[in-house]
Amino acid sequence: MVCTPAALPVAPLTETVLTWLRGALPDSAPASPEECRARRAFVSEMLERSPEAFAGGQDVATAMALFPDRF
Repeated sequence: MVCTPAALPVAPLTETVLTWLRGALPDSAPASPEECRARRAFVSEMLERSPEAFAGGQDVATAMALFPDRF
């Protein structure tokens, strides 16, 4: 018996991941200009306050996970 990708049971895992992403990702509604300015100000303040905390991509990803509504 040959195991092809189509025969593998991926539907439950895919559905689980999609469900998690729907809850983890912010709404895709367009942001108002005020919201965009507030986000930019927040990021600028964080970078100015502690630039060493954002030295690499993993640091930025961690900050985005901690403040998902601000990035």
